[in-house]
Amino acid sequence: MVLHMMSRRLAGRLTALALLAGASPGAGPGVPGGPTLLARGELSTPLNERGFSLSPSGDTVYFAIRVGDGYLSALVMSVRRNGHWTERQVLPFSGRWFDADPSLSPDGRTLYFSSLRPVNGVARKDQDIWAADLTTAGWGEPRRLPEPVNSGVNETGPTVAADGTLYFVSTRPGGRGAQDIWIAHPSGAGYEVANFGAPVNSDAAELWPAVSPDGSRLVFTGVGRPDEILGPGNAYQRGDLYQSRRTASGWSAPVHLPAPINSSAAECCALFSRDGSRLFYTSERGLVTDGAPRRLTRADVDRILGDVLNGGGNPYELPVSALDGAAAPGPAPPPLDFTPAAERPASPIGGVDQGWPAPADSAAHLLAEGVVSTAANEFGGAISPDGQELYFARSVPRSYFYAILVSRLERGRWTTPEVAPFSGRYRDFDVNFAPDGSRLFFVSDRPVDGKRPAHYSFWVMDRAGRGWSEPRAIEDPLNSPAGDWFISAAADGTVYFASARDDTTGYSAIYRSRRVNGRYERPERLAAEVNLPGAFLTEPAIAPDQSYLLFSATFGNIDGYDIYISYQRNGAWTRAERLNDLVNTDTRDYSPRLAPDGKTLIFTSERHFATGGIARPLTYAELVRGAGSTLNGHGNIYSIPLRAALRNP
Repeated sequence: MVLHMMSRRLAGRLTALALLAGASPGAGPGVPGGPTLLARGELSTPLNERGFSLSPSGDTVYFAIRVGDGYLSALVMSVRRNGHWTERQVLPFSGRWFDADPSLSPDGRTLYFSSLRPVNGVARKDQDIWAADLTTAGWGEPRRLPEPVNSGVNETGPTVAADGTLYFVSTRPGGRGAQDIWIAHPSGAGYEVANFGAPVNSDAAELWPAVSPDGSRLVFTGVGRPDEILGPGNAYQRGDLYQSRRTASGWSAPVHLPAPINSSAAECCALFSRDGSRLFYTSERGLVTDGAPRRLTRADVDRILGDVLNGGGNPYELPVSALDGAAAPGPAPPPLDFTPAAERPASPIGGVDQGWPAPADSAAHLLAEGVVSTAANEFGGAISPDGQELYFARSVPRSYFYAILVSRLERGRWTTPEVAPFSGRYRDFDVNFAPDGSRLFFVSDRPVDGKRPAHYSFWVMDRAGRGWSEPRAIEDPLNSPAGDWFISAAADGTVYFASARDDTTGYSAIYRSRRVNGRYERPERLAAEVNLPGAFLTEPAIAPDQSYLLFSATFGNIDGYDIYISYQRNGAWTRAERLNDLVNTDTRDYSPRLAPDGKTLIFTSERHFATGGIARPLTYAELVRGAGSTLNGHGNIYSIPLRAALRNP
């Protein structure tokens, strides 16, 4: 690539900024002072795009595309030609490993990024910072930055300031919180590394630092700070942008940037333009970030999934002047009249269970591919005791909205699912039957006494003919202000559920409440044999006779959910055992339930087309096909004989 002279660089940069700001036909609406969606249909698409970095000439943009729930991330480039951003290409060294957070050096000759690629042929479970150099022959082979930049834990979010200082994020010891910003000054052939320190770093997590070209501003993402914007219901803390200013005495205390710069969705991956006049960043705001304006149908959900504003990441920009004052209100979401969802090709896979009962072999079978299990995110399959109905949840990307769908068994196959009559307006999920089919439980953030709560609650309906009664918040004392999710009932009415009610750290544990004379007794926390120390536990599925309990657990890593089992013997629980590798993979495996035959496990898994590795780098076309396939890393529903899933059957 030939470097342009300074005048051409400046002209190209300003032209590119105009195009990014909305001058191209595909650009989103712009509001003075507020964030603008960049180049709709060209840079902003229904894929999950994040972390944009412009070349000095302004005619090439680099960013990451994540597939599914982020198990695969590839670095992509697009070039501006004739006023439009051209077809994307995966960078020649990317497309096989998890590569993210691309950031060009100020001279445009080095691309820094984070990656899970092997080191000297040895696979790693922690991300490192890598760099690739641009030569006249193209991009060279990436090199891993030396210690002490990299360590034995995660290093992410690299960016190089105009003075050559490298800023990055690490979970290494010596920080203030779970993730901190660190700085690395070039020193000889290596670096001198130090924690950025207070007041920027805190007990929360600080991520994706961006420094203005003149070194006067720092914008980063904070996750877990008390002023973070949360939407209706128990939205997870996903991250907002914060700004710190350099003063004569050091960096100022970070200021939370106001709405509409931030939203109740995640904001991340800030980048200043080369002249310091604009800020680019990624936002996951979408059509239903804060709930649906009306009850959605399945067709509505499908259209949302195919829309640019589906809840995946998109690039936005705004003038830097907006960081020092209230920005103008952002554009209102368009009405629910979306462009049709793109066709999503099914992924060819063996072992597909189209109906019920499930095959009797000892394998995990995908449930009704293309009907129930699709390219969308499905989880939590509950089959009615008579085997004729299947309820499950489907969500938009990054789980900003959930709806419960229902499919019925007709002539041995599951019908096309529809949004259940009681769902489609609020975040509804974790549906489950009572063993006799008389009640249906689910979790929701729907209003209680006319007010929408700041947490999830248990709801219940009674069987009324072929339908259900109106949903009602479950009887006291099961719901709590701390947030509750997933409830499962035994044959005698005893319920098991997950809650963070007694844990000041926010960790979830499993509780039991007996039902006596039509009333639930005070919940009791199960013993440490079930509530494993240091684990976040959820989704307890109890056997009707309470002889065993299935549940999901993770030890600090949301991607590490596995399914466990504990047996109740003589009134005591055995120490929980992880189910075998036919169920548990290196992706999330969760949401267990028992099928009506009492012998089959229904569960959710995010195993994907790249699980176990990729033999060669993917092209952009292959990346898109993978993202649109059933096995794209979003949740799917599986079945397996329970006995085949046990380590010691």
